[in-house]
Amino acid sequence: MSYFFSKEALALGKIIKITGSEARHISKSRRVKIGEIIEIQDAKNKRFKAKITSATKDMVSAEIIFEIKILLEEKIVISLFQANIKKQAIDYILQKCTELGATNIFFFNSQFSGERLDEKIAEKRAPRWEKIAIEAMKQSGRPIIPEIKFLKNNEILLKEFEKCDELILADFSGEKNLLEYLENKNTKHIGLIIGPEGGFSEKELIFFKNIKNLHATKLTKNILRADTAAILTVGATSLFFNK
Repeated sequence: MSYFFSKEALALGKIIKITGSEARHISKSRRVKIGEIIEIQDAKNKRFKAKITSATKDMVSAEIIFEIKILLEEKIVISLFQANIKKQAIDYILQKCTELGATNIFFFNSQFSGERLDEKIAEKRAPRWEKIAIEAMKQSGRPIIPEIKFLKNNEILLKEFEKCDELILADFSGEKNLLEYLENKNTKHIGLIIGPEGGFSEKELIFFKNIKNLHATKLTKNILRADTAAILTVGATSLFFNK
């Protein structure tokens, strides 16, 4: 079930005031009425039932009446490593991969990236990335927002790779397709590596294929756009391990 989000800490009996875009969403999009029950989650991943006590276009008040127990952990940690692509496609990946269960979403520059990120640009875009992920989190009912980070160099990228039990590189050179590889796997943290629209260079492929526990796998017989590949890979992996 979808819910609303509050940066304010919630507790039983507390009356909270929701303002801004979240209030407009409640009053205009959902058209809630006084006395109606909604679900609200705070930044500490605590979710509650709340009764609307007043509602205007710009402010909604609600009384916290009941805590909902939620499962905070997925069966598997999924880290998406996405080579940087166009801004609009990045936004789409953030939305859909959050809905599908990605735990971490990391961006990094590749030789054939159409647009390149740096720390300054990533910092500027971070609030938008967080907003997209929070909206997707609420819509899908997930309790935890994924970590979103720009990895500025290969040293930092390798450190994140080391946290994964297994790494899957989406590449046509793979001997198995994704589902064939996932069969009989028992892993707690899997990393999924997706290239830019032009694919990885030969030098980059050699770099990746020398990494321990990394396996190149085919996705489909068709050539996919980068955002399609990311969404397919995260969705298939989440479905396989959380069935």
